[in-house]
Amino acid sequence: MEMKTELSVAQKTILTQQFCQSLQLLNMEQPALAEYLYRQQIENPMLEIVAFPTGGKVSLPGRCRTAGRSDDGEDLPDPLYNTPAPESLAVKLYKQLNIAALGDDLLKAVKLLLNNLDDDGYLSVPLGELSTACGVPEALFADALEVVQQLDPPGVGARNLGECLCLQLRRKNCEDSLLYEIARSHLEALSKGQYRQIGKALGVSGKRTAELCAVIQSLRPRPVTFHQEPQYAVPDIIVQRTEEGLEVQVNDDYLPKLRISEEYRAMAAKAGDVGEFLAPYEAKAEELFQSLELRQTTLRVLAKAIVAHQAEFFRSGADVVPLTRTEIAQELDLSVSTVSRAVQNKFLWCERGTFPLAHFFTYAVGDGSTAATAREQVTEILRDQPGLSDQAVADLLSRRGISLSRRTVAKYRSQLRIPSLYVRSLSEREEEKR
Repeated sequence: MEMKTELSVAQKTILTQQFCQSLQLLNMEQPALAEYLYRQQIENPMLEIVAFPTGGKVSLPGRCRTAGRSDDGEDLPDPLYNTPAPESLAVKLYKQLNIAALGDDLLKAVKLLLNNLDDDGYLSVPLGELSTACGVPEALFADALEVVQQLDPPGVGARNLGECLCLQLRRKNCEDSLLYEIARSHLEALSKGQYRQIGKALGVSGKRTAELCAVIQSLRPRPVTFHQEPQYAVPDIIVQRTEEGLEVQVNDDYLPKLRISEEYRAMAAKAGDVGEFLAPYEAKAEELFQSLELRQTTLRVLAKAIVAHQAEFFRSGADVVPLTRTEIAQELDLSVSTVSRAVQNKFLWCERGTFPLAHFFTYAVGDGSTAATAREQVTEILRDQPGLSDQAVADLLSRRGISLSRRTVAKYRSQLRIPSLYVRSLSEREEEKR
């Protein structure tokens, strides 16, 4: 066997740490990026804050040192002193309790239950397991659960979806036993749209079944999700009309302004242990600023391209025209994944309101119509001809120049909350009998 050494030339892509950081920052929306920058300032002694966000409140992480100095050398107050910490679900629910009416033992059991609720407000741990783990009688936990389930939002403290829906029905003072029967025993059939099977099991008409199912579908499967404080969209892009045309700006009012401390930079330049310690931090700070600049440049170029394609949307209020991420990526010589990262969770503000960047990307169907136009056509057709099946709607749209499959029509119909042909037919037959 002969051993020999050969030289070969090959190309391969290596993801550097800075490139990975650039992708990470591009993917972040402003509130998340603000928190990331605060963490970087805490961890990197070379960084200092020049100015705090001016666009509004930003959730800040815990900080362990002074906030920094302004341009004129004055100490800046740490904004944490004026920013209340977000309350947990357990604390919000605890505040609703009438502590004076609960005994010490029952209050202890209620606290334990509150601390074992998941993010959606469900109690996923069996009472028996809690009783064994905490040394509290299971009967006491059962009484405590009744207390928890009386709190807001309705459905909190449920152990499964059926119980969650039943709790909401009770809060609405619903007395129809069939509603509770559907919530307890027929949710799987309801999720599959098997109304005939549900109606047969309950012994009621098709129209009555549809009415009962509509009530169940109006309830909230995750009560806590709907009880949280509203989240406000922070615009990353601002588009304004000027005499020269449409002006595009990248909004950074919600981000802290950072810089490298000149004092620490001088220390890093000196030889010795201090310089060796600070040199890597200085390099990381430089990489951070380069990544931030790349993020801002990418967003600016992308926003200008979107505005150029959707100019009539901003000028005259017209609908968006078909535009895909692939088209923009090819135009800007970017990868589709980069465009997707830049679009994800980003918002644009203009005179018409605040829109997610994804709003301006929609594919064409048929003769160039957008998906939104296709949904409008589906609504119009089924309003005028409610007896058409999904396939019949697809055929009619095809004659209008909009090519959609039956499954796509069904998806749009579901998004528009239009019942299936079977449910619509049941309602018509019941009306005819009357």
